[in-house]
Amino acid sequence: MVHKEETYHFLGLHFRVYPLWQYAQKKLEPHRIKLNILAKFYGFNAVESKNSMSMFNLDPKYAMSLISKDYHQPILIVKLGIKSGGLMIDGLHRSYRAWKKGQKTIRAYYIENRNILEKNSNIRRFNLD
Repeated sequence: MVHKEETYHFLGLHFRVYPLWQYAQKKLEPHRIKLNILAKFYGFNAVESKNSMSMFNLDPKYAMSLISKDYHQPILIVKLGIKSGGLMIDGLHRSYRAWKKGQKTIRAYYIENRNILEKNSNIRRFNLD
């Protein structure tokens, strides 16, 4: 579960995860996202290789240790700009576990509301469109 003070940092961007989760659960319906797309983007195939590096902090042992109630939660993706598919800010380990277990899709909240994102991150400092 997400902690109230949890933040996600990626290449200078900072997101307050908890209020974005609250918004998603109250205002959005989760969609199904294909795990093979996430696996390709986040490098799930290479994560267990000792010779690969990733800019995402994915611990496969931790991911596989998640109990079922934790890994069935939807993931959280934010849309960063017009041309962006989005950035997963919560659910990397859940996605990896589901992919590893052979699931084809995972539920995801997809936040596009610019006002909500600006209130809960530092994206207003970046031109993402």
